[in-house]
Amino acid sequence: MRPMDVKQREITPQPGVRAHRACAFFGAVSLLLSLSTWSEIGSLGPFIEAAPVALVAYRSDLGEAGAVDHPVGVVAEPHRPTTLRLSSGDAAAWLVDGGAPNRGASGDDAACEHVFAVPGATATVVATARKIVRKTATYEFTVFVKYVRRELRALTSKDRAAFLESMHVVWALETSAGKKSYGDDYRGLDYFAEKHLRGSAALVNAETALHYWDYVEDDARHGGAFRRSEIFDDDWFGALPPSNSSAKAIPRGPWAYARLPTGSRYGNAHGLARAPWNVDGAPFVRRSAARRVASPAELARTSRRGRSDRVLDSRPFPTLPGCAEFEACYAETTFAATMECTHRRCMNGLTHGSVHVNVGGHWGVDATIFDELGWTTHREQFLLIAKGLWRKGLVTFRPDARYSRERLNESGALDYVATLANVSALNATDELWARLHAAFCAIGTVGEMYTSASPTDPTFWVVHPNLERLLMRKRLYLDGFDETWGYARNARTASDTGLVCDWSAVDREHDADCAPAVCPGHGADDALPFRGLFGDNATVSNAAFYAATHPLDAALPYAYDALHWAACGAASPLALGNG
Repeated sequence: MRPMDVKQREITPQPGVRAHRACAFFGAVSLLLSLSTWSEIGSLGPFIEAAPVALVAYRSDLGEAGAVDHPVGVVAEPHRPTTLRLSSGDAAAWLVDGGAPNRGASGDDAACEHVFAVPGATATVVATARKIVRKTATYEFTVFVKYVRRELRALTSKDRAAFLESMHVVWALETSAGKKSYGDDYRGLDYFAEKHLRGSAALVNAETALHYWDYVEDDARHGGAFRRSEIFDDDWFGALPPSNSSAKAIPRGPWAYARLPTGSRYGNAHGLARAPWNVDGAPFVRRSAARRVASPAELARTSRRGRSDRVLDSRPFPTLPGCAEFEACYAETTFAATMECTHRRCMNGLTHGSVHVNVGGHWGVDATIFDELGWTTHREQFLLIAKGLWRKGLVTFRPDARYSRERLNESGALDYVATLANVSALNATDELWARLHAAFCAIGTVGEMYTSASPTDPTFWVVHPNLERLLMRKRLYLDGFDETWGYARNARTASDTGLVCDWSAVDREHDADCAPAVCPGHGADDALPFRGLFGDNATVSNAAFYAATHPLDAALPYAYDALHWAACGAASPLALGNG
């Protein structure tokens, strides 16, 4: 296995960074690792070398060391007792930032225990060992204090329960009430749903990080039977509802019938934190009700009964994203292509979009209309077309809405139908057109994960860190990765119309005034809708936030336990040791 080298252009030692091999440095656990164990990682850069220090690594219930293959240096987690000792076993006198360790003796001892408190900070640790009479050896190194985001299955049962309990608090306690218990930095789900969980979970429990779900592992394990994943256990994130469920809600466990926030100024007509076009009045998080096995005959019977199999009696994405999707995205050599690939292969496409579609789902529409149109694939685009019609003011989602086919066709909004079906909407028979029109106006019911209200489903928060892992790997190891900011419109999906619409004069006689443009928020200098990310009350641009989240930034308050995908095999470019 060849060494996995950090790109030379990225290696900029931060002040105080000394030469040490990347290693894990975690406490409150039992497994002792010598640095020699890290030989499989290989050299991580010219300023990283071995040191005679043995480090305590995180240990899961399965006995697997959750070590961090991170090139910044020695990483310790905040708010946890952290233990280190010399690999030689020699006793040593320990100093942390010039003082005694706060959880152990500073005199000669085989081990030192210390609790680091400030994420994003650094500390200087010095160990002075007595080798022979009147001879000593002194070892000095910098510790980087970071939360470590781990794959959910690598957590101990205790840590996973603590993480989930923190999420439950954020869901249950609105922002105003939470501030009274956890301080002014607390934000509840009502805030995050409107902004579309940065730090509130850590305020509830200072030891927890925002961990991640590596659904690539589930694709390798389960394929199309991904609902068998532990993620959907009742005491994890709750099951997908059974096919005979009328509520289409999380059926059991702590997340059962999780309720939506109310009062959002961007919510729907029922005052719920849903997309404004989504007129569903059920007050709880909705999910897809896919069956475990669905034969063509079963699908036909389901269609006649008006039920749904994930998306309008179809499965446009039979599985979760897997190694093929992640490897294709990793191969993209520019930031612009990575963010918005024209082939939908990357971050805003197949690496995670199908998770949203499969967990959210779409039902409640007479799917026989699609069969008669010859619309047999990519039925997920129906919702995206309908949303585009709504944004232009051409469709109102209520049963009595009436718009002429000519008006809709002149707008160009229905052109996409012809690419998916054998019959264009304009040339359809009157009866077929009337049914298609009714479907667009009624729209059916859509699960939250398939909409802009996806943050209200708890799985949302563990999906996206998996994408950041992929981006961090590219920034560190992909030769020639061009990080110039860019945004490329994806014309292959109906959700990206390339238009920005003014609604100020919309009524039954006037459409929205739409013109080709890039929506605010995509530009490098556009501000994120959050304040205080860097400790003040200022807003932060996309470009500034991207720079601040570089994995080699010493001040970044978190790191990942691994930036490789073992499920993809040793020959994969995503394997440990490959670049």
